[in-house]
Amino acid sequence: MISQAESSDLDAICEIENLSFALPWSRESVLAHITADNANFFVHKKDGVAVGYIGLIYALDEGNITNIAVRPEFRKTGIGGALLRHLLDFAAHSGIVHLTLEVRRGNDAAIKLYEKHGFVTVGIRTGYYEDNGEDAFVMKLK
Repeated sequence: MISQAESSDLDAICEIENLSFALPWSRESVLAHITADNANFFVHKKDGVAVGYIGLIYALDEGNITNIAVRPEFRKTGIGGALLRHLLDFAAHSGIVHLTLEVRRGNDAAIKLYEKHGFVTVGIRTGYYEDNGEDAFVMKLK
């Protein structure tokens, strides 16, 4: 089940962040995005606990997908795709027509997911990731 993230989901989201990213967001950053007026976080829950999430920051008709992550034991089960579809539906109903994101150049699984949902690579941010200097592809929904 996918729903709007709430402050009560903060611990689960932070745990997923820590399991998923070399440079996870701080608890304060996650909370700020959950509660911001210009952001939406959605969680996918199993037995009442968030096992995946996706975030969006937006202004007017433009949005940026900030993060998408799924607990390791639930990956490759369709949760990431379901979260992305939910966010795309939300964006469409909210008048957000320009969506972008950054993804690690070597993250083939994420790139395939985004391409499957209509994103195309429109640029490269050289040395974007601080942990290892990896480039990021900038992708935009066509």
